[in-house]
Amino acid sequence: MFVAGAALLGHDSAHAQPVAGGPVGIVGASARPGFTLVRVDAERGIGVDTPWNGLGWGIAAADYDDDGDIDLFVPTGPGAASRLYQNDGTGHFVDVAAATGLGADGPVRVALFVDADSDGRLDLLTAGDAIESATPLGTILRLYRQQADHTFVEVTQAAGLFGLPADGSAVHTGGLCAGDFDGDADLDLFVARWDGQPLMYLNQGDGTFADESARTGMNYGSLWQPVSHDFNADGYADLFLAEDFFPNHLLLSGPGAFCVDVAPSAGVDTAFNEMGVAVGDFDNDQDFDLYVTNIHGFDAGSGVLEHNELFRNDSAGGLVFTELGMALGVGEGGTGWGTTFFDADLDGDVDLLEVNAIEFTGNVPWRMYLNGLGGRGPAFRDVAALVGFDRAEYGSGAVSFDMDRDGDLDVAVRTDQGEVLLFENRPRAATAARGWLVVRPRTGGANTHAIGAVVRVEAGGRVMSRLVTAGVSFMGQEPGEAHFGLGGAGVVERVTVAWPDGGVSVIEGVAPGQVLDVVASP
Repeated sequence: MFVAGAALLGHDSAHAQPVAGGPVGIVGASARPGFTLVRVDAERGIGVDTPWNGLGWGIAAADYDDDGDIDLFVPTGPGAASRLYQNDGTGHFVDVAAATGLGADGPVRVALFVDADSDGRLDLLTAGDAIESATPLGTILRLYRQQADHTFVEVTQAAGLFGLPADGSAVHTGGLCAGDFDGDADLDLFVARWDGQPLMYLNQGDGTFADESARTGMNYGSLWQPVSHDFNADGYADLFLAEDFFPNHLLLSGPGAFCVDVAPSAGVDTAFNEMGVAVGDFDNDQDFDLYVTNIHGFDAGSGVLEHNELFRNDSAGGLVFTELGMALGVGEGGTGWGTTFFDADLDGDVDLLEVNAIEFTGNVPWRMYLNGLGGRGPAFRDVAALVGFDRAEYGSGAVSFDMDRDGDLDVAVRTDQGEVLLFENRPRAATAARGWLVVRPRTGGANTHAIGAVVRVEAGGRVMSRLVTAGVSFMGQEPGEAHFGLGGAGVVERVTVAWPDGGVSVIEGVAPGQVLDVVASP
């Protein structure tokens, strides 16, 4: 369905036929949510940018200048520079792209902040497409190295990154992620493509990269969002790849066995229209589950109901997932793109958000699912209409982050009109009284921002787990930190950081209401 120089209109309309119906409510349908999501982008300094041809685009949230607050990088289309919105510390933003050396960047579809050269400063990787004759060759991948004064210098070719199709064919980027795939402690890069083979770049330890794509044996052609996590805890980052039309992939890395696909045996190899991916421990059992967005409808050929999938991690001695999307009330979306697990009401369990593209499946609004874990077993209800999130825009990338450091998580969504819709989380009185903690793991080694670290907090009789990621949702990135709602717990008994290299740090007796930096011991 791809034609170079023509608009990408969407997925095969015969593959999934829309199914009418409203949100599925399972727990406490009449209960009033403890927060609202209020749109504030214009008043916070976020403008409208230029979209471009193709399917979807993202947004990256990270503390690029290491001043303690979260900034935003917003990719834009042809004829306009991308935006680097610097946070002033109060949740107000100023575009500093031109002043920092990023003013010439564009067109771009997705971006990722990652410390490529292990100097402690976040560099920036951007990815565009070659889907139109107007797209200049050489702009598929760009790497910008951050300098000590927080400006950026392009080092793409010097770093060994190219990413152009060898035969000059059209390429549409699917998403980016980073992880230590070869077990040597530094961060490698993975570039998914929706209509071309993916790229694997292994870090050589000095901020340069070797293209090992052929070594992986990956011959996939319709990938959307990749996510990185060491699923089998062997010290090597693995990959979950959401693939459109064809089965998903769960690729295990390891010595002598690079990227072995175990998706069929793990139960995650469904072949729907998988697009966005969220990673979180929704049932607080200390392993990470997957939520994957789709087009909701019946497959015209097989008669199978395709839907958003919630893969519960039931691994014990081997990787096994159980799909519970419809059973737990989070399967019925529309055309799902961006998604994230986040504790919206600070009660200690992660809730779930997804945004839809309404053109494909009619007026199916965005979803905001509250987790009903609280002693009754996990189940969800859609409260989007009650919190102001039942939007009718074409939603693409969606990420959560605390823009104003008030302890609750806010939300940014990219639409097909070039907008970034910024939603402030405004807690009601009962929720505002709940505690919170943010943990920022950092190392003095090659993986300075501890991508792949698992942070666990014990408080109020429960254990909560968060994964530090680089690349998630749909063409998105969330900050390299772990956010916890604490409910009514007045103290955190224990914070545990499981570092990517296998080490563990434990801190006991931590006060709530703070951003806690945890640095790995030498």
